[in-house]
Amino acid sequence: MIPFSFLKTILVVLPEQILMLYVGLGLIDIRINFNNALKVATGGAIVVWALRSGLNLYGLHALVTMVYLIIAVKFIKRITFFVATTAMLITYILLFFNEYLLFLGWRLTFEQAIVDFISDSLVNFLLIAYLSKVLFLVLGLLIYYYDFKLIDLAGGQNESTR
Repeated sequence: MIPFSFLKTILVVLPEQILMLYVGLGLIDIRINFNNALKVATGGAIVVWALRSGLNLYGLHALVTMVYLIIAVKFIKRITFFVATTAMLITYILLFFNEYLLFLGWRLTFEQAIVDFISDSLVNFLLIAYLSKVLFLVLGLLIYYYDFKLIDLAGGQNESTR
């Protein structure tokens, strides 16, 4: 198995967290610009890298990163903890649901565990990592082009940023 390297952090975690921030906040009708998303995602990527490669906390990194994202979004966007928590919970539910469907579909289609497919191959790892973000990409495009949202927690405060 390839260790969780800094390269994987840059190629997978950073884009994933930028998409998660954009989609999570966008679904509750709050927009975040790319520079702020990049700042928060860079901090989140460092947290993930430290937890996974330094402390070997696989699995727990998701919870710690979610808490980091909630706090960072709260202060960057100046929203309440409730709104930030709602956005990140929606995001993580979608992330886990999408990954579950991908892993289940892979297992049923190819009769092989994903871990066997991605072990010792960075290209295979990146393929699976990017496939698991397709839902976020589709939702991000819907939010950007069609102003798609699940609920309006912005309460009109977002009108000036459109």
